[in-house]
Amino acid sequence: MQQGNYDLFWGEEGGCRPRVTILAQRAQRAKSRLTIPFSAAARDVVERVHAIHAMNCPSYRSLYTAIDITTEVKIEEEPG
Repeated sequence: MQQGNYDLFWGEEGGCRPRVTILAQRAQRAKSRLTIPFSAAARDVVERVHAIHAMNCPSYRSLYTAIDITTEVKIEEEPG
């Protein structure tokens, strides 16, 4: 039975005692903003690295089956 921030459960001696619930992380969002020199080659490198990074990241590989992880990269190009 749930009431407020506590789960109520029956103890060994009988009766209903409160047990604090545990918060569970369900999603993680990572945002990156990069400023790169204005060139198509630099943009291509950033996009390729972003595409392959997740499966080469130990933290991502440990968590991606348990929680929803999204990544986003915003590329700002320097003029010149």
